[in-house]
This record gives sequence, C-alpha cells and structure tokens, in this order.
Amino acid sequence: TPPPLGTEVDPAESGRRREPPGRRAEPDGWERHVLAGVPSDASETTPEDYLIKRAQYVASYNQRRGIPNWVAWHLEASDFGPAPRSEFEPDSSLPSGFYRVTPKDYRGSGYGRGHLCPSGDRTFSRDDNAATFLMTNVVPQADDNNQGPWNDLEMACRDWARSGSELYIVAGGSGPFTQLRTSSKVFAPEAVWKVALVIESGSDDLARIDGTTRVIAVSMPNRDGVREVDWRQYQTTVDAIEQSTGLDFFAELPDEVEAELESRVESGLDRRR
Repeated sequence: TPPPLGTEVDPAESGRRREPPGRRAEPDGWERHVLAGVPSDASETTPEDYLIKRAQYVASYNQRRGIPNWVAWHLEASDFGPAPRSEFEPDSSLPSGFYRVTPKDYRGSGYGRGHLCPSGDRTFSRDDNAATFLMTNVVPQADDNNQGPWNDLEMACRDWARSGSELYIVAGGSGPFTQLRTSSKVFAPEAVWKVALVIESGSDDLARIDGTTRVIAVSMPNRDGVREVDWRQYQTTVDAIEQSTGLDFFAELPDEVEAELESRVESGLDRRR
C-alpha cells in the first residue's frame, strides 16, 4: 500500500492499491466526483488524510500541512452560470481539534491563495462558488504559476466542458513542502499537479472510459518565472504523479485500462482546447 501522506514519498517505495475495479451504478452527489476512484485511503478519522465530501468536490485534507492533499471534481457545461466571485474564508466544518487556516496565514508569505477546484469551474450558484473559497481547497501558489500555465490549463478544461465534453479532475501539490514564513500551520508544495479524464458528454461514464480516453497529466514547478510557459511543457504521465505522491488514480477502472491511461502522455493538444 502507498506510504501515509503525512510523510514524503520516495518514488521507489510508491505502490498501487490492489482493489478490484468497481461495478457500481453511476452515483449522484459527492461520489460522482471520484467516479474513477478515490486516490487515497482518506477517511473522517485520519487527520493527515481527512476526507471532505461536498456537492461541489471531494477533498483529502492534511491538517499537519494546512493544505489539501488532493481535490477531485467533475466538470461539465451545466456547472457554469452567473454566480459572482466569493471571498476566501476558513472552513468551519473541520473538526474542533484542527487548526482552521485563515486568509491571514498567507499575508506576506510570498505566495498567493491558489484554488485547486477553481472558482471558474463552480459558477452555477453562489453556494457552488463559495465552496471553492474555503481554505481547505487552497494551497500556497506562486503568482506566476497560478496566473500563468496553471490558469491556462484551467481555461482549457473549461473550454472542453463548454464544447461538449465532461471531465473528471484531481489536483494537488507534491513535496518537498516548505513552511510559510508567516505561518507555522501552512506548508507550500514544491510542485502542483493535475490529472484529468476527458470524455464526451453522455451517461454511464465509467463504462465509457477505455484505453483511448483522453488523459491529461501535468506537474508544474510552484515558483515564479514561469508565467509565459506553455502548460503543455509540463505534461507527464499519471504513473509519474503516482510515484511522486503515493496516490492511486483510476482504481475503479479495469486494470488494463488503468495501465494504458496512466502510462500515456497525451499528444495533439491545443493550448486552450
């Protein structure tokens, strides 16, 4: 099994959970966001892999680092609407023993507050957008990364959704992790990564994902100086992200499909679509 998320993962020690592919019907609510598999053994009793279930996304939160390990969400055209941008706020749903990160923890740190599930992916309603501004959906992110290639990839995903596709996305940060100079409760990742499956809109999504499904995997350095870099320059394999994080993606897919998708670097992608 993968090492616990509370420690740095040696790529040589990374492993895949050996769970059989699921055969469940397509779920509603929070489970839809992790249709292809929950990337870790997150639960509501593990503080460094604490499971957060929302209608807007699912997350694994690490209370020791003050940031999510990963956030997963489903994206389609119906997620867009007229909702205005919200404001960052602590997550009051965390257990009483957890430190609740506030926007002030980031002030003067040299990092911005970077959404994992983007604000722009949740504009159907005020509640949807407000959920993305909870600090349990935020990591310290360098401005040039957040406003450059990371933002370009977010817009590309929204373009695909608006053009008739739906996406299953997971995003997070990888170490080493550095404590913010302004807060002993928050740690910045060295890199930020994203994994996405892109399929045409339809029903019975799990059954329609096969070895030819488009898969996006990127890992970007979380530093300044990369604002003008094309996000495609940071493409990698899902296997590589699994090795650097200890996570296990696509566990609900048949083994042969999982192996094909996780080993491929997608080609022929446009910068915005």
